[in-house]
Amino acid sequence: WSRYAPPCVATFEGDNGGATSHGVTEDTITIVVGFGNAAENRAIQALAGNATPNDKEWAETIRKYAELFNTQFETYGRKVVVKTYEMRSDYILADMGRDTASAQADARTAKDMGAFADLTALTNTSSAPYGDELSRLGIVNWSYPLRAAPYYEANAPYAYNFLLDGSKWAKWAADLVCMRMEGLPAVYGGADVRAKTREFGLVELNLPSWKETTALTRRLLREQCGVTPVSVSYNFDLGTFFQYGASMMSQMRQQGVTTILCPCDPLGPIFMTQAASQSGYFPEWIFHHQGIVAQNYDAKQMAHALSTSPALPELGRTEALRAYHLAYPGETPPSRAYFAWIYGILLQFFSAVQMAGPNLTPATFHEAMASLPTSQEGGDYGPWWGVADGPYGGQATPWTASQVTWWDAGAIAPDGSKGYWAPCAGNTFFSFGDLRTWEPKGEQLPCFGR
Repeated sequence: WSRYAPPCVATFEGDNGGATSHGVTEDTITIVVGFGNAAENRAIQALAGNATPNDKEWAETIRKYAELFNTQFETYGRKVVVKTYEMRSDYILADMGRDTASAQADARTAKDMGAFADLTALTNTSSAPYGDELSRLGIVNWSYPLRAAPYYEANAPYAYNFLLDGSKWAKWAADLVCMRMEGLPAVYGGADVRAKTREFGLVELNLPSWKETTALTRRLLREQCGVTPVSVSYNFDLGTFFQYGASMMSQMRQQGVTTILCPCDPLGPIFMTQAASQSGYFPEWIFHHQGIVAQNYDAKQMAHALSTSPALPELGRTEALRAYHLAYPGETPPSRAYFAWIYGILLQFFSAVQMAGPNLTPATFHEAMASLPTSQEGGDYGPWWGVADGPYGGQATPWTASQVTWWDAGAIAPDGSKGYWAPCAGNTFFSFGDLRTWEPKGEQLPCFGR
């Protein structure tokens, strides 16, 4: 029932080894999910609206998919169970370096609850210090996005992600620019830039792990096609986001930038795009995937925005919903905004559990993740797994190729809301390791319904 299924195995019989690792007993494998504190949730809700993950709906969706997957995957006599707790840390303050101790204490709480894995990821509660501490404590975790491949290598066998890692995003962005954009007019921009030959800008978030991603992006652009983007940076601080947004857009405009590469946090572009529209500046934008959060970005700017995968289909056509209906016919997953992301993470998790065998440890889990076979064609997320070697393969993050998508204000998102990402170029998936998939070089990609 899934295009991302691991190889089948025989029904297990015998001794599973009992407590093979922290969070693993003879009978259970424990997943922990943290809920955000109320003040933090209100702050994010004010900015991101319906795109703000609802912690309890997120956790309940994990539980329901886990109940299904417990019956479909071989877990060697064990059942995956989901535990939740109220976090004390504020992820915004933690990422700003002001609440690191609380984030680390929360990670210790997750361990004390018996976590083999922590899936707080992609909620509004997972900070960089929280993920760092989980890895230090030996807990498998899906945590802070867009970190470059060296982070995952240094934190193996514990750190994973569902979205592209920073190295894959940098390679995708450099391939897009160098194969299909550089030297051509900025046809996807507004009237103020459309006739101009592209000049590129790069927005950098001042957090160490993300700076690795922007540094790699600059290096690849220089090496692949001699492009040196105009670089500006900002701090992850809600109190200064608008100030930084206005300043960065002013700098970009003054230096003739037509096309902005923005591997940004989900909230910063709210202010950047507002500032750009207020100043009458309408460049092309290249984001990493922000899902439905992008519905909160300025609509006039989003008319010129590109991004990575996934361009997920509407609710009723997703593999995630079809699988959900195996256990809950006619029902809708509690977290309508993020059920397809949750499903994808749990596909990774259960596939690796099955492939790891009865001796489940972080090390065997990691080995299993690296050995998962290439997914079948036609999956909602595109090609996964099967290429574990090197920084652009599967393993810590499953993707081995990515679409180029454009923002379609009339598209229906998986949760039923209006405005979502549509695929360019006939829904082509471009390989991180094979530039031939980007050919013909020097021709504009057909995007924005063109």
